[in-house]
Amino acid sequence: MPFGRDRSIDENDADDVAVPQDEVRKLFWAIVILLNAGILAVSLGLMLAGFRGQYGTGAVLVGAGAVVLADAYRRYRSRHEVFEATA
Repeated sequence: MPFGRDRSIDENDADDVAVPQDEVRKLFWAIVILLNAGILAVSLGLMLAGFRGQYGTGAVLVGAGAVVLADAYRRYRSRHEVFEATA
């Protein structure tokens, strides 16, 4: 059943997970916000450098965006077990 709920999964399996759903939700939204901020900073920095010739400001934004994206990746990899345990 592609759109229905899979009834073959035992309903009690979700109770075995020791991670609270609120923690997973907070981690997920923190990573989403970091990814959005990083993508915005990198793209804005590239546009400032390419279209306006503001290389200094563009480089700072690209660097800051890269740091934010790297931090989001680090958080995801360190909490990957949490996401897999609740999936």
